[in-house]
Amino acid sequence: MHPYRDDKPPRPGPSVPIIRIKGGEQRLFIVLSPAMIGYWTHWGGRATVPCTTKALGCAGCHARPPWPMRWKGYLHALCLVKHYDCFIELTPVAAEMLTLQIDNGVSLRGLKMEIRRSPGTNGRLKLIVHGKPTLLKDLPEPKDPMISLDKLWGLNQREENDGQAT
Repeated sequence: MHPYRDDKPPRPGPSVPIIRIKGGEQRLFIVLSPAMIGYWTHWGGRATVPCTTKALGCAGCHARPPWPMRWKGYLHALCLVKHYDCFIELTPVAAEMLTLQIDNGVSLRGLKMEIRRSPGTNGRLKLIVHGKPTLLKDLPEPKDPMISLDKLWGLNQREENDGQAT
């Protein structure tokens, strides 16, 4: 067995940061995405990795024992406190809170919302919808979270170098 080799230096992290609200934090956002995008992932003990399904040779599905699966939802948004665009990572419970506060089938774009996490490492997320601003045409275009997630998970670097291990 040979170690994974890569002669190219790694690319910098995601150009659009992925925000996970920490214990005791609260932030205000305006959503740029028209809808939430969800991905299944595995927790490998040290890091989150994407689930690529068993049929495609997913490392998490094939591990013995299989790594726990988790769903994560992502929204492209503007952080109103720190004034930058980001992807917000939502738990299934926070995603459900969002869907309960809006009408089914309505675009999320322009939605103003507050996200809080109770104190502690694994505090509960609370999501509160505050309505929509009136000037939707002035909002930046939404971005796909997969570009940032590719960099975070290191997928694009490994795929480019498949067959290069020596």
